[in-house]
Amino acid sequence: MTDRKPYIDGPHTYAGACHCGDVRYEVDIDFSSSPSTRCNCTHCRKTGWWAMSVKPAAFRLRSAAPDPDTANPEVARYDCPRCRVAVYTQGDMPELGGAFVNINLRTLDVDLHGVPVVYLDGLADTWDFIRSAPYQDPFMLTPETNP
Repeated sequence: MTDRKPYIDGPHTYAGACHCGDVRYEVDIDFSSSPSTRCNCTHCRKTGWWAMSVKPAAFRLRSAAPDPDTANPEVARYDCPRCRVAVYTQGDMPELGGAFVNINLRTLDVDLHGVPVVYLDGLADTWDFIRSAPYQDPFMLTPETNP
């Protein structure tokens, strides 16, 4: 059983952090207004990246900012320097609606069972829609919820 609270439909402020807690943040998210995304590319699969994009004003860093990884000139990635967990990315791309922060939902201190997810084909570099489904946390499933 988890001690994390379930996510809430509608706008809500959530806390998040890397594994060791050195990188902490708060973010305003409305899971019912836009789905989270997961892709099948090798980077996302190996790092466990599960994204939710928000405007920069909805994101508040509550610790010192880690040094960005700027290997991609359009998007800076922020990983914890101590535990190496990928926490968030920041960028500004007109084709994505301008400035954004992508949160790695796995770093939120909330039970994400049921959160809407859109799965994308990044492995083939098409970014085509594969499917959409609510996330089912395998650790939260019971015989009643998974017949």
